[in-house]
Amino acid sequence: MNQKIIFVFILSVAFYIVNAIPLQKRAPPFQNCPHFNSDLTVSFSPDPIASNQDVIFEIAATIPSDIDNKGVILTSFYKYNAKDPIEDPNEKYFPATSANQSIFQVVPLTAPELPQQYYIQ
Repeated sequence: MNQKIIFVFILSVAFYIVNAIPLQKRAPPFQNCPHFNSDLTVSFSPDPIASNQDVIFEIAATIPSDIDNKGVILTSFYKYNAKDPIEDPNEKYFPATSANQSIFQVVPLTAPELPQQYYIQ
């Protein structure tokens, strides 16, 4: 009887310790635009994104070529493996920029109703 109690105690302590270890943070479900030949650094808050809640995206990039008029950053939510966005893309404009210049934009928006699996482009 005593051995069973000790075994149950050790087993419950092991479960408690395993559950207390934090999980690895997953990468954001973000994909670069296929027409933009620069690596984007994207972060957002809150993480994870919740449906119908305000989200703030911070986007940084180095522009590979001159942009004469003004550039635009489109932020869209897509169902996983879907071609069309869940709703119309959010547009954020930035001024004319010369090649190899860094940009940083803050894009506030409200997330749409999100499915279980989605990605951001």
